[in-house]
Amino acid sequence: MWQKEDKLIRDLLLNSFGAFFLSMLTSSLGTLVDGLVIGNVMDTQCVAAFGLVNPLNFIFAITGSILGSGMSNGCARALGRNDREQACRLFSVTRIVGIGLSIAVMILIVAFIDPITTLLGAESGTEMFVNAKEYLLFYVLGLPAITATKLLSSIMPLDSDRRRIVTATAVMTAVNIAGDLFCVSVLHAGLAEIALVTTISYYAGTLVLMHHFIKKDIIFRFSVRGLDWRGLFDITRKGLPKGVSRVTSSIRGIFINRTAAAIAAVAVAGFSVQSNINYMTNAVVMGLAQSFMLVTSLYYGEENKEALKRVTRTACRLELMFVGLLSLALLALAPFVAKLYLGSNADALPAGTLSVRWYAAGLLFQGFCILFADYLQVTGRVFWANMVYVAEDVVLTAAAVSILAERFSTGGLYAGISLAHVLTVCLIPVFIMAVNRRKISSSDDLLMLEEGFGIAPENEYAQTVTDLEGAVAASEEIIVFCEGRGVDHKTASRLGLAAEEMVTNIIQHGFKDGKPHSIDLRALYKEADGVTLIIRDNCRPFDPKERFRYLTDDDPTANIGLRLTMNLAKEVTYTSAMRLNNVTIKV
Repeated sequence: MWQKEDKLIRDLLLNSFGAFFLSMLTSSLGTLVDGLVIGNVMDTQCVAAFGLVNPLNFIFAITGSILGSGMSNGCARALGRNDREQACRLFSVTRIVGIGLSIAVMILIVAFIDPITTLLGAESGTEMFVNAKEYLLFYVLGLPAITATKLLSSIMPLDSDRRRIVTATAVMTAVNIAGDLFCVSVLHAGLAEIALVTTISYYAGTLVLMHHFIKKDIIFRFSVRGLDWRGLFDITRKGLPKGVSRVTSSIRGIFINRTAAAIAAVAVAGFSVQSNINYMTNAVVMGLAQSFMLVTSLYYGEENKEALKRVTRTACRLELMFVGLLSLALLALAPFVAKLYLGSNADALPAGTLSVRWYAAGLLFQGFCILFADYLQVTGRVFWANMVYVAEDVVLTAAAVSILAERFSTGGLYAGISLAHVLTVCLIPVFIMAVNRRKISSSDDLLMLEEGFGIAPENEYAQTVTDLEGAVAASEEIIVFCEGRGVDHKTASRLGLAAEEMVTNIIQHGFKDGKPHSIDLRALYKEADGVTLIIRDNCRPFDPKERFRYLTDDDPTANIGLRLTMNLAKEVTYTSAMRLNNVTIKV
């Protein structure tokens, strides 16, 4: 049962999760579709060659992952401070650098494609080498589009345009499936043509996403004026864990492939099934983690300690729900999933089934590791976020896989991968206690926040309102809160009345659609700044400043709450982000 105060955060996480799920999916959708086609119509050598290239998909997305993660984090913080201009500057500089870097990496990979193919585990001169090289060459041509889709889809949840991501994903999927089927059924083509179709699908998706920026009512506008190059450094630093995650995942995949190749070709093919379903499950796991990171950044930017605890608690529940059910489904459907990717390769089906089952066993643990690393990233512990991925993907995976594969062959190889995730989760409480230098005794300890973070509890009022009775009660409590901090009775009463009128207005006009809604009220007192009132709701967009501009004096009693608020406040700021109305009132 969800607590009342968790409902808005839950809806916020779920709404942005849908967008980030598709965002993660778009960066690997081509490989996911290709894996299905190749596994069902081509021989084991082609499946193995495709499996060798698979780990590089993490490298292909590294630029978009670093900059997209850092950009969404930085922009969410800026919007949490109601600094819309800074958010636009960060968005613009990230786009310029991201596309430029992806073009440079594309050129480098094409120039050194032979040694890269050898590094992946294919022996020069063999059929597997030729197949892997052909797929890699034509796939890498889509790198600028892969980066663009990642950057654009990372920012659109903040700009309240999830439907655009859905449309882009649908277009990419349709182009890719239709093109792949045409290549194999009509042209009887090989891996090169399939990779080229995938590249074309990414550019088609990019065009769909770009259409968002012709709209008028958006937050993010691209401009080459006033670019924040210092902000770019901060974006890169904060987004670095996502890049490190991509690198360590690639190293992990290459190591496992090479270990599997030393056992048998079917071991490589079996791991390729795990790699392929990882693109789908990773979209769930990483989509939830990205949503968690974005919402956490929003509340971390306004130093809302209580909300951080609620976000963390809610995200962990959703992790158990979504990823737990996904793990159980994979365990039950392992033979079907293996056949889906290895339908024309019966000799590899037992290894594929075993691979899926071991993968499912470690998936939930992997999800919690990613949530933890993302929280470290948001709170500024970038180095330790990087170390989570290094420890999990490189150190522990290498140790567990090497030991178990030598003793139990293919089964030990797959078991070692999951064991690394379990061991990493076991180390998380140890890390928290080391940072805090004490045992974990409360939920506050889990947050690992610095001393003095946020507003002192006695100077903060927080309440969630879902009905008119709650609005009246909150108004009275705000008056008491203000007077208790030395605010004069007249100002405190007017602020309480303004809060009641505005919340009542939201309930009367925003709750009419029949959907569940809630309003979060937060009053903060600082001796230097006075009282700041924050009103956050998940109703349809409503800008009080814009509405106030069009009020007339014909009926002074109309919109009295809005009139009181605007006349009382020193400053009123409004931002619509992540389908939330965010109003900040300073008096």
